[in-house]
Amino acid sequence: MSRSLSRRKFSEGRGFGERLSEYLVYILAVAAIAYGVNWYLKVYLPSPSNVLSKYLAAVNDGRPENQYPLLSSSTVRFFKSADDFGKRWPTAIGLAAKIPDFTISNMTVNGDKAEADVTLVIRRGGQELYQASTDKYKDHYLLVHEGDAWKIALDQSQDKLESLKAARTFK
Repeated sequence: MSRSLSRRKFSEGRGFGERLSEYLVYILAVAAIAYGVNWYLKVYLPSPSNVLSKYLAAVNDGRPENQYPLLSSSTVRFFKSADDFGKRWPTAIGLAAKIPDFTISNMTVNGDKAEADVTLVIRRGGQELYQASTDKYKDHYLLVHEGDAWKIALDQSQDKLESLKAARTFK
């Protein structure tokens, strides 16, 4: 009987270069995620456009207690509390569930002050929620940087807020 000898099959393992490239991809993915989270927490959240968006969302919700903390100290000085703000400022409650859409444009930041134009789409008065007749109002907001946050200065913006007229008609 003869014995046949064959070569041993060589199975290749993962080489150093392949493992290194995989680790590099993992490290880059983790670094990109960390950069994104850092940008979101330190740049986007405290930005004036985000603060203005939160304020307008709270106006649409009709919750003065959520709007009041976003106001500047010069504005807060005119109101004793969030309830007083809700009773005395026309848009605090007057535009509740009346803003289907808004657009923030022309955001300019100059040091501790920021200005933004806002186009509000406001549903007309005397309509139900399913009715869609709307009017557009252009507001110009001034924001100030106080402490570590941006605040909305309604006292300096009120002459440039067309939405005040709409809110007064709903009361």
